[in-house]
Amino acid sequence: MNRHSRRFMKLLVILFLISISQYASGGQTPALHQAAAEGDLRMVRQILQQQPTIDTLDRLQQTALMVAAANGHLRVTRFLVRRNADLHRKNFMGETALMLAVQNGQTNMVKWLLRRGGKPNDTDNKGWTALMLSTSVEISQLLIKHGANVNHHVEGKGYTPLMVAAEEGHAALVKLLLSNGANKILTDINDRCAAHFAREQGHMQVLEILQ
Repeated sequence: MNRHSRRFMKLLVILFLISISQYASGGQTPALHQAAAEGDLRMVRQILQQQPTIDTLDRLQQTALMVAAANGHLRVTRFLVRRNADLHRKNFMGETALMLAVQNGQTNMVKWLLRRGGKPNDTDNKGWTALMLSTSVEISQLLIKHGANVNHHVEGKGYTPLMVAAEEGHAALVKLLLSNGANKILTDINDRCAAHFAREQGHMQVLEILQ
């Protein structure tokens, strides 16, 4: 098989994947999302040449950019953003690419997204910000450096990043938040402060820090 024949066969495979994906997912394009999830930049390029809708959604209302960011594939993410993929679009849970990268501990990705204008104070459907989703001190530092509100209050619930860190027993995060101005006496709608959450979960080290 010569070079032109191989290229033609590869094109047929790509078109087949797109058509199967559309059929299987009710008109969506998981082939693009699968390539993004695997960090396969060449395949992402080829799929977009045949189907240029860059912000197509999968069943979770996620874009290929979200999938690439969540999996830490920086080359694919850069390519998609350069092609004007929507950095601030949200999935069915209200999560942005930045939030997904934060939840998956993708430090370098978080750093890059913030430099590109990722919004650390965007909220998901629960009213949580990226800072409340972070379990990493380094990532939390990056978010705070880029303006994350350490005293964000979830509307209707009253939860704060400090309460979340205290409840989950993340002593280092609690220290970080306090050192950056987190208010430890704020309460939720049930009059519970961060110390209450730490005590309730038996996190004595965190409780000592909050005293």
